[in-house]
Amino acid sequence: MKILIVEDEFNAREGLAAIIQRMCPQHEICGKASNGEEGLQLALKQEPDLIFVDIELPKMNGLEMIEKLREQHLQSVFVILSGYAEFKYAQKAIQYGVSEYLLKPISYDKLIHVIENIEQLGRSPTKSKKRIIPKNELLKTILSGLNNSRKAIEILGKTLVPKNLYLLNIYFRREYDIKKLQICFQTYSRNQKLENSVIITTFPKNRFMVVLVNSKIGKEEMIHTLNFNLISILRQNGFSDSTLSLLPVNSLDALVGKLNSIQQLNEWGLSLGNKQVLLLDKIPKVRWNFKKENNYIRQIDMKALSIVKRGKPEKLKELNRNLLKFLTNEICPPKEFRNICTQYALSILVCYREFNVDTIEKVQEIKLFEAIRNSCTQNEMLDCLDQLILLYHTILPDQTYANSILVKKTIDYIAHYYAEKVSLKEIAKKLKVTPEYISHLFTKNVGISFSDYLKKYRINMAKKIMQTSNFKMYQIGEKIGYKDPKYFNKVFKEVTGMSPKEYMRKG
Repeated sequence: MKILIVEDEFNAREGLAAIIQRMCPQHEICGKASNGEEGLQLALKQEPDLIFVDIELPKMNGLEMIEKLREQHLQSVFVILSGYAEFKYAQKAIQYGVSEYLLKPISYDKLIHVIENIEQLGRSPTKSKKRIIPKNELLKTILSGLNNSRKAIEILGKTLVPKNLYLLNIYFRREYDIKKLQICFQTYSRNQKLENSVIITTFPKNRFMVVLVNSKIGKEEMIHTLNFNLISILRQNGFSDSTLSLLPVNSLDALVGKLNSIQQLNEWGLSLGNKQVLLLDKIPKVRWNFKKENNYIRQIDMKALSIVKRGKPEKLKELNRNLLKFLTNEICPPKEFRNICTQYALSILVCYREFNVDTIEKVQEIKLFEAIRNSCTQNEMLDCLDQLILLYHTILPDQTYANSILVKKTIDYIAHYYAEKVSLKEIAKKLKVTPEYISHLFTKNVGISFSDYLKKYRINMAKKIMQTSNFKMYQIGEKIGYKDPKYFNKVFKEVTGMSPKEYMRKG
């Protein structure tokens, strides 16, 4: 057997190797490592039959190393070495299929017993099966740019004679059925007689399926079959938000680390739409000028705020579509597209928060900004923006409540600043509504106009001052916001029917 020892203590590592070489000379010590990362690389390179591994290792612990090797389909037998007799380690080790769990110090008899057991179980190289890595895992390894990409290319190259290589990516929404998506592609493959010329691998977390197509047909014909066959099959089966992108490649070497390129290309479905296959040479090279388009976007923001203030959330639907249509027509790049939609949603939510302080918690519950950030199609983005309408009804189920909040804020403002220069224009600016709107709302809810309410409030405050102090009339007028004594007298009489002096004599 080929044996690898991964142990950070020098004496323990070298001592174990010496015992095995002396007691079991028929076996080969193919490597020794002092940390988990080094052990991982040696294991992938040497493919040992048996690995002795300590749990407590620098850089990467033993259990993490075993997990990563299992992900790479390494079929080695693992024997855990540890000075910690803790059940939690044993539990975890069992999950990874570890054969033995040895506590230090390890006796000669126990060590020989373990090795003999493994031999008897038929795990020696003469009896063990050669590790077979599925082609889809090889492709995933290469695309991800892992350390063993070179080896994966060598293995794949033995079974694949490159003709015209294409890297096809199919983006799908999270709720879509991946198995159903694979069936759709298999139908397309049969139609195009490609069944034996494709390798499929999926990246569920990234929400796309990648297909390596090895075909005799040229690029233009491949694009044509995708646009008029595969897209049609996907749409007929309910994949309305799937996006196709195609990258011709010259060789298997060109596939290394292509995962990011695939993802970036696929994001352009947001800007260019997903009705046809996306191609790298069709991506606009000109940088988008945000300043040039800023005025229109600002107008959209202002319209949205006005709609919210008027309590007409359903009208946001049309505005949402106008915004996306504008960004699409201007071929706004995906990153800027998402940023603008994020700012648009944020403006509306800030407005919501003026009526209900729980707005942020509600947004966190539905993960709105995360959904916007991950949107790769226009329908996905529309769904996100339309969530703002549903959120409105959750946060503000009764528009009367929203209106009463605006009026209450206006009344509170008067109570705080009646002694200063108070104007409807200033209050409207602070509440982010028009003066006309707040004037209409105030009269409707309170029953009198804003100016009449302000006069009555000030005069009532003057009456209280008269009853509790000996200030002169002009001083009282100044304290309630009237610097001109004559005007104070006029307003007082207008509200009470008598002058300030007459009121004092009567009181």
